[in-house]
Amino acid sequence: MNAKTLIVIVFILGIAIPDAAFSASPAQDLQNAIQKKDSKGINKAVDKLVIQNDEPAFNSLASAALGLEGKPEDADSYWDVLKGIARLTSKDIIPRIANFIIKYKDTDLGRALLFAMRNNQSPDVIPLLNAVIEKGTYEMKLNAISQLGNIRIKESVEALINLLKSIDEKDKSKREMLEYVYAALNDLTREPDKFHTNYTLWLEWWEKSKDKPAADIIVKKKQVGLDGNVGIYRRMTEVQILEKDKVIVVRNDECDENIKKAGGKGFDGNYDKIQDVLAALNIPYTLIGKSELDKDSYSLDDKWALVFNCNFFMNHCCNPEHLKLPPSTKKGNEIRTLECPGTDNHINHTTELSNKTIKKIRRFVETGGYLFTEDLNIIEIIQRAF
Repeated sequence: MNAKTLIVIVFILGIAIPDAAFSASPAQDLQNAIQKKDSKGINKAVDKLVIQNDEPAFNSLASAALGLEGKPEDADSYWDVLKGIARLTSKDIIPRIANFIIKYKDTDLGRALLFAMRNNQSPDVIPLLNAVIEKGTYEMKLNAISQLGNIRIKESVEALINLLKSIDEKDKSKREMLEYVYAALNDLTREPDKFHTNYTLWLEWWEKSKDKPAADIIVKKKQVGLDGNVGIYRRMTEVQILEKDKVIVVRNDECDENIKKAGGKGFDGNYDKIQDVLAALNIPYTLIGKSELDKDSYSLDDKWALVFNCNFFMNHCCNPEHLKLPPSTKKGNEIRTLECPGTDNHINHTTELSNKTIKKIRRFVETGGYLFTEDLNIIEIIQRAF
């Protein structure tokens, strides 16, 4: 009796044969779906491999990720596979994932997989994050520190304190890393804000608190809707009690002195006034200049929103005797302040934010802050920070 005869007999008798009898393995299903660009098939195969949750499952997903890396047309499939790896929870597999991330740390694959791991808040991920902090790139170290702040257990605090102990507080090159550690500790614990950047107080506190129950140390994560709430990072309350020192509007103030001398004439470098929009909406805010934001002493740690007026940060003239928005002499183009109509006495300068401030803004966003930029700020801020 051949196979065709058997299938006919089974059909006639009405005997049900499980689909698995004729189905390939989840690993083969994944490869087939990727070749066919079948997104539903990819997700189905990934789900099966996640349930399988063993070394062969990891090998299959890792191989698929390597094959999809660097192919823009397969970006969605690439991320589906990476998210699948991030959902693996076996204690035997977590070290393999850590080694994989570190092996490909200088490529998009390593960075992307670490980012995908943000969704895995299992305590078993802590050793992975510690490995990345030890052997990853600088940016990956900062990412891993932030992720420790999302795993809301006592062991995360212990890992952060151990990292804090390993950092020389006086080493200026470690300042940014220290700020990330402080931010993560602040996110996790019930300690007052005065602890935020005090190296000694954190270490002393841990010695007194390490034997306390986790409930006395960890702040519970609040969920609002499906995506949670940035309040888990910045201790926000309802918008009804929004305070003006939490919403910061930033304007270009570098030309103010010259404009003031000329009785308010000239171009101050600002194309709009978002503070007027907020005022019309009865939203409280604090208006500051770029020069203040650029100070090392200005902290965004207790702010909720950072809003930038569109302003001209590139080299331009702010001589108040020259026109505000001069038209270009080139046909068909109006380049505005790039071409000042004045013939002498130019007051040329740039108002570009420093690299330190850009890093400050990036950390603000990574720890839950809201950032609004537009037009030229996309070049000055978004492109540099992200």
